[in-house]
Amino acid sequence: SPSVFRSTLVDGNLQLTPATIRAGSPVNVPVTTTQNGNLSVYDALVGLASIGPNDILVTGGNLPGTPVGVTFGGVFAGTNVSQLVAENGDGLTFGMLNGSLASVATTGTIGDGLADNFIVANAVMSGATGLAFSPLDVNLWHPTNRRGQPDVPGHGINDPFDNSRHAAEEMQAITDEQGNTRTQTEAQGGTSFYFGLDQRGAQYLNYESAVGQLGVVNDEWQRDLTTSSNSATIANTYNLPGGAFGRLTTNTIDLSAYSANDKPTVYFNYYLDTQNATAAQGSTVMRDSARVFASRDGGINWELIATNNTTLDAELAEYLSHSSSYFQSTLVQELFDTDQWRQARVDLSTFAGAATVSFRFDFATAGKIGEAIDPSAMTLPSEEFGEFSAEIGDDVDRSAQRATSNQFEGFYVDDIIVGFAERGELVTNAPLATTGFDNLYSGFAGGRANINNLSPAP
Repeated sequence: SPSVFRSTLVDGNLQLTPATIRAGSPVNVPVTTTQNGNLSVYDALVGLASIGPNDILVTGGNLPGTPVGVTFGGVFAGTNVSQLVAENGDGLTFGMLNGSLASVATTGTIGDGLADNFIVANAVMSGATGLAFSPLDVNLWHPTNRRGQPDVPGHGINDPFDNSRHAAEEMQAITDEQGNTRTQTEAQGGTSFYFGLDQRGAQYLNYESAVGQLGVVNDEWQRDLTTSSNSATIANTYNLPGGAFGRLTTNTIDLSAYSANDKPTVYFNYYLDTQNATAAQGSTVMRDSARVFASRDGGINWELIATNNTTLDAELAEYLSHSSSYFQSTLVQELFDTDQWRQARVDLSTFAGAATVSFRFDFATAGKIGEAIDPSAMTLPSEEFGEFSAEIGDDVDRSAQRATSNQFEGFYVDDIIVGFAERGELVTNAPLATTGFDNLYSGFAGGRANINNLSPAP
């Protein structure tokens, strides 16, 4: 195991405790705090109205014991600055030119309001297994022909019993930005959106004239990761150092001319292969989250409409229903991690009348995206069930788990359709001679659609 030395500049007061678990293994991290006088004096002086950050250079320290030198420049260049007067006490007090005061603490005290920057040194982290530097700096969502072959059931369009359409006769020619054309029928399924790192090759569709993922110069990074000795563990997965996350957002559609009685409904095909984690209320152990959101205001605010967190009364309701308006049910539907193509169906009755409806498909190994590690960003629904990064206030040890157990294929989405269920729905390719049915009300999955599962009214 390597020994790792890390030093961190702490801006202001901070209570520190050593980590004890990293990715499930004990880690001994001795933490020592070093008082740094020049940092504290600098903060105190530039905090005054008459001194800016570029007006002084502070050297020396540490306090107490080692003197601190202050060199004036900037607005003070070429002037004779009066001597600073230091007073001993709990801190050092400097009399300034304009009569204001700058206070510096020589020992950190939580909440004392004094400038007391210090350096934290983690001398050696024993038990560490290495440092991971992720090669991933792009969004993994991209178009692909993987899982689009005729022998992959559940993807594509079937011929209905009334012969109202013939999918094999409906051809599509898809040309990427390099001029490569792929021809397919609607029956095949063909191209879909995929969150995962495709193995470099014919399945991949290019956004731009450059070969490879959107936002990259070329596909050498993809070649290195997916066609070398790493291909068995990285290719066609999201198994990358530090984990992965990404979002796929649609254009807007207009439902302003429709009412809830029209039963607007969104349908989409999906294929999901993850570690199949779940999280209950109050828990933050959700990993590999696949969530779908809808917005009625063009993407300003988002509402959860589908999730693969299968725990009832967490992201899903206590009681499952196909309708968002039935009793205490919600519009959130379950996404099934079954490693095969399925269709999701979500009631959009509450979105009827909105002119700018859009959809968003998220995947995150941390169970949340964290909105690009932006602590000021609006929190998405259900993100409280995951842990992304200590930078946004999450638990540092749990958030490290986003980098583990990621050798799964990922999340595919295709055939996103908004229709009106009030006009009828058609089932195709149903198995012949079926005599048994799952009882969603009582037996199946513990009666997840049983109204008696609801908690008593308060």
